[in-house]
Amino acid sequence: MRERALYYLASEGVQTPSAILSDLRMGEMSGIQLAQILKGYSRFAKVPVILMSGLRPSAEFPKEVAAYLGKPIDLATLIRTIEAVTAQAQ
Repeated sequence: MRERALYYLASEGVQTPSAILSDLRMGEMSGIQLAQILKGYSRFAKVPVILMSGLRPSAEFPKEVAAYLGKPIDLATLIRTIEAVTAQAQ
């Protein structure tokens, strides 16, 4: 499943997103691992990855993670965060 999803994202014809929002904890990999894998593709090198979780982060996030949001997520905060990280990425 993980490989198919990554293959799809990297496929020609799939629009590159302005930002990626992911949960910190997922089944097959963490959001941090996802960010690190995506940054290995030149196409995603400048796409900011925003992680979210109901858990408090236990350490600093690596440079591949543009922002962190705690759950529950406030919509206005989410919008401001997306605007900020996409502006920085350009």
